Amino acid sequence: MNDARDAGEGGRLRVLYDQRKFEPHAVEVPPVMGTACGFLRSDKSWHGRKPFTGERKVVLIAWLKDAAELERKKKRNAVAQFFKGIFGR
Repeated sequence: MNDARDAGEGGRLRVLYDQRKFEPHAVEVPPVMGTACGFLRSDKSWHGRKPFTGERKVVLIAWLKDAAELERKKKRNAVAQFFKGIFGR
């Protein structure tokens, strides 16, 4: 949802080979209009991004397999929101 000219080098999603190293990476996806990336979430679906200053627009969609997973996500989000309220974004 970002214009290519505003995306710069930061904020790109990186698909990583393992949980320890940010380099090398398997692929880097720029956050620009018309670009999408999807992957199955697992204990080995390592991903991240370099720090980015500025506005970054993103749409995140998560499919959940059952009600227990939905409750787990809600609790995790509540904890994250609590700490963001204390420490800011």
